[in-house]
Amino acid sequence: MKFRKGSSRVALVGENFTFKAPYIAPKNLMRIPSDIHLCWQLGKWKGLIEYFTDGDDFTCFQQNLLRGWLQNLRERRVSKLLNDIVVPTHLSLFGLLNVQSTATDINLSMSKLGEIIKGEIPDNIQDAHTFLAPGNYGLHHDSVRLLDYGERGVYEFIQKYRPNFQRALDPLSHIKNKNPLP
Repeated sequence: MKFRKGSSRVALVGENFTFKAPYIAPKNLMRIPSDIHLCWQLGKWKGLIEYFTDGDDFTCFQQNLLRGWLQNLRERRVSKLLNDIVVPTHLSLFGLLNVQSTATDINLSMSKLGEIIKGEIPDNIQDAHTFLAPGNYGLHHDSVRLLDYGERGVYEFIQKYRPNFQRALDPLSHIKNKNPLP
């Protein structure tokens, strides 16, 4: 078993299954009271409301506390809709724990990934991590799949460019390795 930690989730990677749970960085928990106090002092009620709803600032409540949970919920929903492109999420316990199949590492380099997707996927990618991180692709049942697809907008983007995305991933499917990834 391997342990992996991202900015908003942790994963325990086994031979057949990967378990993903939300992760809250202690530094983010520590910033919340001071952020709220600052909004209160400055009389920025709108800022305070955005902090707890949908603010774009990285310090907003959603980013700090709810991001990993929301990503798990999205992955469960998207898994059913994009089952030929993503590693399946078999079970989600209210977004607190997701159980996915474990994919095999394809040892993809950033330059190789760039060559493959160039011309197939537009440059204006909303979430660069999801599509441009080489470690976010793995081999599952003889086809290359996305491993981390819970970010907002990923489903819509893939639906819009689905044929291009499948064409970009097809050349990678011949790669075989024995290193499991989440």
